[in-house]
Amino acid sequence: MIYYTSTYTGIISYYTSTYTAIISYYTSIYTAIISYYTSTYTAIISYYTSIYTAIISYYTSTYTAIISY
Repeated sequence: MIYYTSTYTGIISYYTSTYTAIISYYTSIYTAIISYYTSTYTAIISYYTSIYTAIISYYTSTYTAIISY
């Protein structure tokens, strides 16, 4: 009886660890993909924000110069 119990426990342990490893693997891939797209999106937003800020700054300084003149 002890033999079967230990065998059963070993089988359960094997499948549990395998399942955990598979879940961990796919979770890490998913996390990497999300991280990639998040950083790319952040970079794009930052790029366009800086362009927009530069344009606003240009027109503001030009307008200020005209008013000052």
